[in-house]
Amino acid sequence: MRKAFEDRHGVQYDVNNFLTNLIFADDSAIFTNTDTEATDIFYHIAHIAQSYGLRINADKTKVMMMDGSQANIHLNGVQIEQVQEFKYLGLLVQEKKVASTTKVHSRIGQATAAFALLK
Repeated sequence: MRKAFEDRHGVQYDVNNFLTNLIFADDSAIFTNTDTEATDIFYHIAHIAQSYGLRINADKTKVMMMDGSQANIHLNGVQIEQVQEFKYLGLLVQEKKVASTTKVHSRIGQATAAFALLK
């Protein structure tokens, strides 16, 4: 994933801060500003994953536009299903709504603690 996001800015969330992705275990959320950029990043991830014998399952991949606009994003020639909400680490993320930073940090902490217990 580091290779796929090299030299990418993602979306700006503060004056000098940008977010390209959130990744924990096999759960990923990718942030882009345009459909073209999203399709391009999917292509790069799929290409890099293939070199490791992995592939992206287009049926399990979803896209959500935060502003509610229509998305036109493709992966290997298949249009990605658009959703109005999804769960990331147990937290419901919805279009046109901003999640609480405290909730996100709390969930990440809970997931990290649960993962540490597996050792």
